[in-house]
Amino acid sequence: MSSLTNIFSGPWGEDKSKKTAEKTEKIIKETILDFKKESEKLNNRGGSNNNFNNFNGGDIEFGSPNKIIGFLIVAGTALWLASGIYKISPGEEGVVTRFGKYIQTTQPGLNYHLPSPIESVVKVNTQLDNATEIGYRTVGSFSRFARRSNTSGDIRDVPSESLMLTGDQRIVDLDFEVLWRVGNPKDYLFNLENPEKTIHDVAQAAIREIIGTHKLDDALTDGKTKIKNEVLALMTKVLDEYKSGIIITSLNWRQVQPPAPVKEAFLDVKAALKDADRMRNEAEGYANDIIPKAKGEAEQIIQDAEAYLQSKVAAANGEASRFEQQLKAYRQAKSITEKRLYIEAMEEVLQNSNKVIMSSEAGGNVLPYLPLKK
Repeated sequence: MSSLTNIFSGPWGEDKSKKTAEKTEKIIKETILDFKKESEKLNNRGGSNNNFNNFNGGDIEFGSPNKIIGFLIVAGTALWLASGIYKISPGEEGVVTRFGKYIQTTQPGLNYHLPSPIESVVKVNTQLDNATEIGYRTVGSFSRFARRSNTSGDIRDVPSESLMLTGDQRIVDLDFEVLWRVGNPKDYLFNLENPEKTIHDVAQAAIREIIGTHKLDDALTDGKTKIKNEVLALMTKVLDEYKSGIIITSLNWRQVQPPAPVKEAFLDVKAALKDADRMRNEAEGYANDIIPKAKGEAEQIIQDAEAYLQSKVAAANGEASRFEQQLKAYRQAKSITEKRLYIEAMEEVLQNSNKVIMSSEAGGNVLPYLPLKK
C-alpha cells in the first residue's frame, strides 16, 4: 500500500498527508484481512483444499465461486474507500461533514475523507467576487450571483428597492451593487440558510437606515462617499453578528438621482441654485475687488488732507513768526523799518515789470534802449 502514501505526499506538505494515508492504508489492510478470513471460512465449509493467496500484490486463484465473491467484495470495498480521496483547487476550501455534522475545513491539495455516506465534502470558492444588486436587476447572461467580470445584459429598475426616504423628508432613487466573498466557509454553509437573500436584506436595511440620516443634497453630491462608508460599516457589523462568514469587499453606486416624475423639476431647481451661486460668487468677487480700491483711495485722500493741513499750519506759523519779528523791528526803528518794508514791497511788485522808471538825475548820462521785439 505504499502507492497510497505516495499519492498523499506532495507539495502541500507531508505530515498531515502521511497520517491520512497511513490511517487509510491501515483501514484497507484490516478490511482485506477480515474478508480474507471470511473467505477462508467459506472455503473450509465447502470442503475445498485450495487456499486463498495473500492479497499483498500477488495473484488470486479463482478456484471456487466463493473466492470470486470474496475478491469482488474486497475490490469493491477498496474502491469505496478510495472514493474518499478528493482534491481542493487553489482559491477553494473544503468543508468536511460526517452525517451532516461539521468535522474540519481542508485547504488546497489532495485530501481524504471517509467515503459517502459517512462523510462528504463541500468545496467553497473563497476568492470569487459575488455581486448582489439593490434597486435594479441585470437580465440576460448576467446573474446577481455571478462573477464581477460578466456585465452583459439589460438593466431593469426595481422601484420597491431603489426609492427611499432621506433625512429631510425627500425621496431619492438609489441603485447600487454589493461585492462580497466567502471568508469563513464553515459559517457560510451552516449559519445562513440563503446567503444571497441575507446579503440582499441586510444591504436594503443598512442603506435605508443610513440614507434616512442624510439630506438629499448630500446623497447627490459630495456626501456619497461618506454614505457609502457608513453603509459598508453597518453591513459588516450585522453580518459579523450573524456569524455569516461573508466579507463585504466594496459597494458600487450605479446611480443616485431624484425620482423620475420630479427629475426635470429638480434639475431646473438645481440649475437655478447653481446660477445663484455663480452670481453670488461674481458679486463677492466684485466686492472683494472694489472695496479694497475704495478703501485705498479714501486712505490716500485722508493722508493728502492731513499733509495739506500740516503744510498750511506750518506756513501760517511761519507768517506769524515773520510778522512778530517785523513788529519787533518796527518798534525799535520805525522810520528805517518803514522804508525797508516799502522798498521790499516795491521790489517784489516791480521785479516782473518791463517798464523802468528813472529819475532825471540818475538817468542823464544813460542811453535809452528801446526793445523793438517787446
